[in-house]
Amino acid sequence: MNWREIAHTDGSVIQHKDNSPPLVGSGVYQPSKEITLSSQQLQLHINPKGHGPTNTTNRAELAGIPVAFQQGHTDIASDSASCLSQISKQTFNPMRMRTRLHAELIQDISNILKHSPHPVHFYQVEAHSGIIDNEGADTCARAAALTDITDFALPDARDPFHNFYWLGEALASLL
Repeated sequence: MNWREIAHTDGSVIQHKDNSPPLVGSGVYQPSKEITLSSQQLQLHINPKGHGPTNTTNRAELAGIPVAFQQGHTDIASDSASCLSQISKQTFNPMRMRTRLHAELIQDISNILKHSPHPVHFYQVEAHSGIIDNEGADTCARAAALTDITDFALPDARDPFHNFYWLGEALASLL
């Protein structure tokens, strides 16, 4: 495996001091495959499109993975053990993941894995440890969060509680 063929994904959430919604972005980074002065690395800025309860670090971390697949990458590195674990659980025990906050996005990733014509490899890397490619993905994610410039946007996240009926509302309507 050539390390230059691994796409690194990362997410970034920037909290405000007031109660306004956080800024969220995702990134995909791959170094250039050749060592030349004119070589280009891949840098993608992604809007994870989370809203309310779905505007989370977890969604930001997950958002880069389907974009990396769309770009033809089958070797993907992430610094999010949680995301890699959720993808594994969805793949091997999908019923456990139905009620997760980001179930729809995790299911989409699992479906891409199932239908991939090539084997897919995930690598977990340590966050903020000086791994240049992971730092590149982090830079892309922060830039996507801080600016309106994005290369990709995921579909809007659905409210995970859209079909829940709260008992408090039911009791209030009876009074």
